[in-house]
Amino acid sequence: MVVVYDVNKFSLQDFPRRTAAILFLAGCNLRCTFCHNPAVVRSQNPKWTEERLFKFLQRRQGKLDGIVITGGEPTIYKDLHLLLQRIRYEYGFAVKLDTNGTEPKMIKNLIDRNLVDYIAMDVKCPYSMFNQITQSKRMWPKVKRSIEIIINSPVDHEFRTTVIPELGVRELKEIYSYVKKGRRFYLQSYAEGTTLHPQKHLQIYDTQQLQDMADAIKKTHRTGCDILVR
Repeated sequence: MVVVYDVNKFSLQDFPRRTAAILFLAGCNLRCTFCHNPAVVRSQNPKWTEERLFKFLQRRQGKLDGIVITGGEPTIYKDLHLLLQRIRYEYGFAVKLDTNGTEPKMIKNLIDRNLVDYIAMDVKCPYSMFNQITQSKRMWPKVKRSIEIIINSPVDHEFRTTVIPELGVRELKEIYSYVKKGRRFYLQSYAEGTTLHPQKHLQIYDTQQLQDMADAIKKTHRTGCDILVR
């Protein structure tokens, strides 16, 4: 059973070109040092029952265009497709999936079942730093496979990286080399707040600093998808 930790009932920013609600699914298979959703990751006191969720979705028919499925990490749930089937075909919402890419079989399953309209995949860091940053092992080959699946799918998508101090232009260039055949790549600043490792103080880059990084990447990779800043 899919556990919904919480719901943001309205957003204009999280699903491109759509008004949406955001479902935060509890739990994650990574422990990223900069994670800003520690309660969701640790699944501390989920706030939504299945009954409450479906009543909410029913009331929002005709008022929202889409539903964002995020976490934590949604693809750790083996029956995620059952939730998306109801959201998409019973209630008529478009679906955006946020994922860390560690469950490529699930991502392919959702694409093959035509259950997602948009995928946003976080690429946390380059291969050489992955175990350290994510506090995980043996996940990188799955992440690479998910990048390939998404790029080669018909589903609209983006890749994105949160730019923390450990990631300089050299590391971002390496990440871009993985995703440059995709549709778009976003650099985003770390959002200040409570993190999974609160003792870790992270630098917050402003828009111009991120744009300078994006420009530096493009000087090396003159072909490839757009590099955008948010």
